[in-house]
Amino acid sequence: MGAQITSLELRRIQLDLLIAFDKFCAANDLHYSLDYGTLLGAVRHQGFIPWDDDIDISMPRPDYDRFLSLTKNGLGIYEVRSGEYTPGYFYPIAKMIDPRTILVEHTIGDAHIMGVYLDIFPLDGLIEDSSKWEQIYQSVHRYYRILPHTVSSVTKGSSGLHTVAKTLLYPILHSIGPHRYLHKINSLAKLAPYETAHSIGSVCWDWNFHREPISKEIFLPRTTLLFEGHPFQATAGYHIRLTNLYGDYRTPPPVESQQPSHSFTASWR
Repeated sequence: MGAQITSLELRRIQLDLLIAFDKFCAANDLHYSLDYGTLLGAVRHQGFIPWDDDIDISMPRPDYDRFLSLTKNGLGIYEVRSGEYTPGYFYPIAKMIDPRTILVEHTIGDAHIMGVYLDIFPLDGLIEDSSKWEQIYQSVHRYYRILPHTVSSVTKGSSGLHTVAKTLLYPILHSIGPHRYLHKINSLAKLAPYETAHSIGSVCWDWNFHREPISKEIFLPRTTLLFEGHPFQATAGYHIRLTNLYGDYRTPPPVESQQPSHSFTASWR
């Protein structure tokens, strides 16, 4: 393992990933939007949120599936990993990775080593019945909680009993592997056909389902936003999207809440 990656280097690597992703999408007529913290950063800071530590992209399901098919063997110097095409991969979203780097998530341990990445979320059609949508979300949440344990090397829990439970369950979950649970999540995500759905959202991720739905008419029209001086695709409905997700998004949170959302160590190979 090489030298640890500094915070400035991390952002440069992430920005280079985003630039390469954008160029590939433009060349292949693929639609995407900056989303979540990256969309918020573009609107409020014209770049990275000072305390953020990742890049978030969302793609309509048809574009997402085509992107994965086109990049299953790589994207230039980068790798694209997904449950669809990467054996042993356990995230229900795709990640575009810089293979010159090593990134270890502290909650997972060294059993699943990646590189510095950007997250790519598929946007699926949503069932209009809110009670059924909640049931789907709860099922996704349950499978999502299981997935890390199918690969994690971390057995220490939040209590002695939790540690014992993890130690006993891990061999079973490791033998099952992540594919079964990823398949369940993807099947739930695609219950409402994207083409005929009125609203869309990220079903695959463990998120607050009340905040996620947004109508296609609002989200799909695109604009361009600057992020660290570079233009990128974004939903023209970014104000509604960010209001749904964060409420008063133009007001930064209290200083004590300005913390990175992930815990990892990144280094050069």
